[in-house]
Amino acid sequence: MKNIKYILSLPVLILLMTKNLSAQELYSPGQFFKTIFESGSNVNSYYIGGNPAFLKWENENKEQLLSIQSSYQNEDGAFHKFIEPATNRLYQVMATGRKDIDSSQVFKGSFGFERQERRNWSWLVTKNYSIMNPFLFGDSTTGNTHYNGIIMNAQYGAEVWKGLLAGFEVNYAVDQGLKEVAPRPTSDHRDIMFKLGLGYRVTDNLSIGAVGKFYDYNEEISYKEDEGAVAKEILLLKFKGYDFPFTNKKKTEERFSYQNGAFGYFTVSYKTPGFSVAAYAGGGLEQLTIKEDALDPRRQGYWKNSTVEAALQSSIDLSKDLKLGLYYEFKNEDMWARHPEYEVLMMENSSPSHLVASGLQYVLSPAATLGLEAGASRQSYDYKDYYSALSWATKGVEAFASAGVNMRWSRLFSTFISYRFSNFAADDSKLTVSEPSAYFTDYRLKDIAFYQTDFRQQTGNFWLRVEPGTWGLISLKISYSNKKAMDDVVFSSLKRDDFTSCLELRLKVY
Repeated sequence: MKNIKYILSLPVLILLMTKNLSAQELYSPGQFFKTIFESGSNVNSYYIGGNPAFLKWENENKEQLLSIQSSYQNEDGAFHKFIEPATNRLYQVMATGRKDIDSSQVFKGSFGFERQERRNWSWLVTKNYSIMNPFLFGDSTTGNTHYNGIIMNAQYGAEVWKGLLAGFEVNYAVDQGLKEVAPRPTSDHRDIMFKLGLGYRVTDNLSIGAVGKFYDYNEEISYKEDEGAVAKEILLLKFKGYDFPFTNKKKTEERFSYQNGAFGYFTVSYKTPGFSVAAYAGGGLEQLTIKEDALDPRRQGYWKNSTVEAALQSSIDLSKDLKLGLYYEFKNEDMWARHPEYEVLMMENSSPSHLVASGLQYVLSPAATLGLEAGASRQSYDYKDYYSALSWATKGVEAFASAGVNMRWSRLFSTFISYRFSNFAADDSKLTVSEPSAYFTDYRLKDIAFYQTDFRQQTGNFWLRVEPGTWGLISLKISYSNKKAMDDVVFSSLKRDDFTSCLELRLKVY
């Protein structure tokens, strides 16, 4: 059963190590449980806090495998914000390898190709629209946009002196985007993230550490003369808030976005036979500057965000066969935007969130392990858009319950099946608008209503693992999620489906 848990834990590595990033990332179907199964095996500073200095101790099983993975994701349905595409698709092929250089050094690297497709996407060309940045850019057309790019990730960890650890991680990605409808704007993106970690093993059981994370994302959007748009009247749209976009009929336009941030975290972990706990705490600042001429120092928009966050996870063996998992997470974001020409506040938003979960894992037999988990998350928003003369607020609680079973059918085959049900309820929702235009009432209103709409979600997960021999492993993971809005004026009974699949081959090649 130990090997099965190890196999389950590995696909979540990239997601955990690149958390809080908005750029391209190596994709793997998400982590299903917070406290048990794969998560219960990963209670250490490498996973909880993402400290690369502890790469050598990421898992007790030190097998050095080459992983070749192909992933596919498709999300579609009418229950989405207006600025989101009707359909999101992702195709990705990646290779990951881990190599022990010697007894004190380890390296892990990944490389992937990806294609993102955003189908029936209205207006926007700005790729990273999900950070509540008000300075969005696009045109008055609806169509498909695709991005083709490459992603690389490198991690290194070493014990540089007795108990003193150091490590780093670099994530680099580039891509090119094209909107497939006239006037066919293009975009280029370059994203880089660097993380430096330090750690100290106070005892064999207790470790402390610190992590510094820095990122820099660049986006260049270009509109040029297009033959397909000669006879069409197309408006370029420049938003500074939810409403009243600046519009013009120009055929050529450029926009440069520079987003960067710096974060720092403290990590701590403690482990004894039958008990482990890990935690991190920290925060940072990130900012976004918009320009329309790379050589002109004048800004067209400025956005800033301050983040404070912390998390704690624990795994406790209640008996030989019964394990208890606990998890708590807190995060608070305070953001604001400034007028591009004047020292005037244009928007501000505060959004604290809490997540708590608890799970039980029971070894029913050497071939079967059962798990149950329940928890709740609370997210609040207090958004003021001074440019558009509107404000909105909401507080939402999502309660969830999950169940899973891990089965070893033979030496060759094993499976993992899980199911989750969640219910989201919004309360204390408010929306105040002075004199909205049709841009808001007919379109952008959905961007606010999405956060204030109750919904129910069901998610099923299936993993099949085939171990044909000592040379490697074949793994197939399939996940399906259905989200349905409850009775609501804007999203009445609308749905959103999410399907993911991941086929992986692990080889012992070195």
